[in-house]
Amino acid sequence: AIKISIPNCACCRPTMANKKSVGNSNTINGEVSLNNTVVLNNNGGAVPIDIRGARGPNAVTINGIYDPTEEICNDWPVYQKRGDPNKWLEFFNQSNKWYIKATNDRGKARGWMRLNSSNAQTGVLVNRPELCKEVSEVWDGSKWTSQPSVTIVTARQRHQDDIRSGTLRRLRAVPVCISGAAGPSGPSINGVYEPTEEICGGWPVYRKKENVQSSSGLTPSATDSEKWLEYIVATNEWYVKPTTDKGKAEGWMCIGSSSTSSSVLGELNNPYCNLHQTGGAMRPELSNGTCDVWDGEKWTTQNT
Repeated sequence: AIKISIPNCACCRPTMANKKSVGNSNTINGEVSLNNTVVLNNNGGAVPIDIRGARGPNAVTINGIYDPTEEICNDWPVYQKRGDPNKWLEFFNQSNKWYIKATNDRGKARGWMRLNSSNAQTGVLVNRPELCKEVSEVWDGSKWTSQPSVTIVTARQRHQDDIRSGTLRRLRAVPVCISGAAGPSGPSINGVYEPTEEICGGWPVYRKKENVQSSSGLTPSATDSEKWLEYIVATNEWYVKPTTDKGKAEGWMCIGSSSTSSSVLGELNNPYCNLHQTGGAMRPELSNGTCDVWDGEKWTTQNT
């Protein structure tokens, strides 16, 4: 199988203000009370939110940052996915759920993900997305499935969490060696990757060290700034890629980050790994997911 290991080398360890009108109600502490039912008053202003942890064929479609727009639907702001104007997060009052959906599904109780807005524990009937505590459901192509791995927080909080987690994980990160990739992309993939100070998705970004031919054989050269090993939250995968593909689910190789290895137990017991926050993501050398390599035309699974 394609092997990612730790090489034997020296290394450092280091607002929309929108007033919700409800008949015969009283507002207390920013909430609206109606017949002993609490409805959150959403006039505090919506903020960008980050949705992470969706799995399955619609994961890339769902995961991402959603910005509030000036549009209101059923008394709540409509959110648009950053970088993808055809994806929306919209509240549907008849089902009391938030839906992530395409433009042609606007105004309908359908989409790729749905989230119950009420919270039985607190009695709140309608919440902003980042305040909803129910488990999200994701459409897998044939049915709705509950996915506790989905987390929804403000984009600001996510950024702060990523920096904090990434900084701690950088202290444990070590150079990794990728070997066994075949085909035209093999030379770009195989080699040693060193962790950098850069953070992406709560994990350090690795940069490849190239080998050069010398009189004594192949020896490590200066770091090649054009080849990277980077974690992509949307797909929960590590990608080997050129600089032009940074931040995208693209490159020469990808490997699923989730692991079933016994080594995961060690990660669960240390403060540098938050599996709930990352949806089960692991360091590259601990990842046991499927490894796919780009052959120039398509992705192919490689067992080498």
